[in-house]
Amino acid sequence: MKTCKLGHDCADNAKSCPQCGQRFTSPIVAMLAIFFGVVIFASFIMAVRSHDEQPPSSASPPKIVPLIDEAAQLIAACGKPKLDSIEPIRGQAGQSIRTLVYPKARTELKFYVGPDKSSWTLIGTFESGSDDLITVAEANRRMRCAKGQLIDHINP
Repeated sequence: MKTCKLGHDCADNAKSCPQCGQRFTSPIVAMLAIFFGVVIFASFIMAVRSHDEQPPSSASPPKIVPLIDEAAQLIAACGKPKLDSIEPIRGQAGQSIRTLVYPKARTELKFYVGPDKSSWTLIGTFESGSDDLITVAEANRRMRCAKGQLIDHINP
């Protein structure tokens, strides 16, 4: 015979007390219920803590800037230049200057490659056949084929 909390006698196979309605559960079922309750509670606590440790969602991930060979990009857009020369910088191992000359656009462009720049990067724009500097904006205007892709890395 089983006895409920109020002291009523019930049959051994009864699932609840017929007088007060108390449910009888086996110890295994009670232990499983406690175990799952603890697991769910612990999961909830861990989820709340991990949410607090994450950076705010408004922060954007860092931008990855791809390495672009600006000289190759210009040649692809404007065609082969009249002059394409590469000269190593004296006393500077692994550093070179590349010169592209487009006489029809009256433009000479200088590109740099070295340990800090692994692809050809524009460093100067000149009047073709002289040492007179022109702005990158002027070079973009003269070289319509470049479609404004020349970037001023010196005076952004």
